[in-house]
Amino acid sequence: GSPRKTAWLKTFLDEVEQEVPLTGRSLLDVGCGEGLLLDAGRERGANVKGIEPEAAVVAELNARGLAGFAGLLEDYTPEPGESWDVITMFLVIDAMIDPVGALKKLRGMVSDDGVLAILTGSRYKTPFFTKPAFGYGGVVPRIVRDPLVKFRPEADWADYHPYFFTRKTLLAMLKVAGFETVYCTSEQIGGTRLVARPTEPVPLAQVETEDPRELAKDFENWHRFDRTVRPVYKTLVEKPVMLAARAVGRGGNR
Repeated sequence: GSPRKTAWLKTFLDEVEQEVPLTGRSLLDVGCGEGLLLDAGRERGANVKGIEPEAAVVAELNARGLAGFAGLLEDYTPEPGESWDVITMFLVIDAMIDPVGALKKLRGMVSDDGVLAILTGSRYKTPFFTKPAFGYGGVVPRIVRDPLVKFRPEADWADYHPYFFTRKTLLAMLKVAGFETVYCTSEQIGGTRLVARPTEPVPLAQVETEDPRELAKDFENWHRFDRTVRPVYKTLVEKPVMLAARAVGRGGNR
């Protein structure tokens, strides 16, 4: 994995171990991919297993001595009495078709004293604008944000993530599914990391959720920004920077 992803992973597991030390515990990674988190969990002494849709990837995991189930979470049938001390979802929940259904299923698979840990992209509190800095907080649009079109299914089926949560919607889903969040990051950059413990589900009517009008306004701003500011930025800033970087690269290869 990339250095950035590896660093995220270390921080993620450090936070998990504040609640459940991994040595001798069982860990299930949902959407494990090539096993980066499984390897890290095994290094910390956990007994690990992954769920991954790609059968070829699972075969490679098995060849490295890692247990894996080839299929989606909804295809997975737990053994009678099966429970996990730690269940992780690392950059996965936003790619699921039914994230609330997935959380409800995982609620029945985590041990009574276990945890569910999630890392996902999120829009935080002021989704379209930068965090406060130098008196301009809430004014400067986030040019680094991906274009809205990227989140449409026809844009790239191989990397389709249909959900883009706020922290409030994440916490609401967990309550409805029967989890109490015991730790949640406060950083704006890098998505949201959280650790939750199983508890009694809370009816949706009793859970704090987003104002749909505010969400609609945010998406309107996002779409307007993509149509007006982004093309200018790409022409005047992004393209020249990329061309300069390529020129430097060619010079360095001579």
